[in-house]
Order: sequence, then structure tokens, then C-alpha cells
Amino acid sequence: MSWANLHPEIREAAERDLSPRQLDVLKLHLAGRSMRQIALALDIAPSTVTSHLWRAKQKLSTREAA
Repeated sequence: MSWANLHPEIREAAERDLSPRQLDVLKLHLAGRSMRQIALALDIAPSTVTSHLWRAKQKLSTREAA
């Protein structure tokens, strides 16, 4: 799946509800980049990548439930 193929409502929610860094990490993840590749591209630790993805998922899944 890619950012462009994501459902429009989910893309809108992500752009509205995620931090800029969470959005960057999510887009790279959806582009097929590994945690290590994302970490290197954004100059952050792989554990931070994992944290950003986890928080993004929580924000978006909370949004779906509402």
C-alpha cells in the first residue's frame, strides 16, 4: 500500500491528527521503507520510528472508533 492508495478519509485524518514527524514516518513506511531505512532518512533511532508508528496507529484507530 502507498500513501496515494490510502483511503481519502484516512489520509485526511492522518494529515489533520498526526504530528509532522509521525506523518513523515508513516509515509515512508507505506512506501515500503524498513524501520532502519526510515531511521537513517530522518536521522532518528529505529526505536523512535517504532514509537512514531505506534502512536500514529493509536491516533488513527481511535479516530475510526469515534
